[in-house]
Amino acid sequence: MTDALDRTSLAGIRDTALLVLGFALGARRSELAALDIADLSFTVEGVQVEVRTSKTDRDSHGRTAALPYGAHSVTCPVRTAGLDPKAAWSGHSLRRGFATETYRTGADPLRIARAGGWKDGSATLLGYIDDVDRWQANPLAGVGL
Repeated sequence: MTDALDRTSLAGIRDTALLVLGFALGARRSELAALDIADLSFTVEGVQVEVRTSKTDRDSHGRTAALPYGAHSVTCPVRTAGLDPKAAWSGHSLRRGFATETYRTGADPLRIARAGGWKDGSATLLGYIDDVDRWQANPLAGVGL
């Protein structure tokens, strides 16, 4: 999706950052829309993102997500988050993609849930990763049909 964006324009830079950051966070639209540039803390290891509130965090305890540098500059959540603080932000839901792709690469569902702000054992998260799991962990794989 980032290949289709014009990264020479402010809107293209913003949209790239939102797509990459939203995917890396497993963020809901509302979580992305609520982010402020002050919620990003850049470190030597990557960027820490303070997600102050979410649908499953009714008391607004918040969570801190640690996003390491990516291997590819155009999809690295650290290098694409360098937006002008005055630029407009808008939200995109990338949670399903985050859940399925991280699971596909072998991430533990509990770690995915905690990184994306789902409750432990979330039925919603399990539904998202079911599409991958039905092939990756198919019970017929070892039957020898």
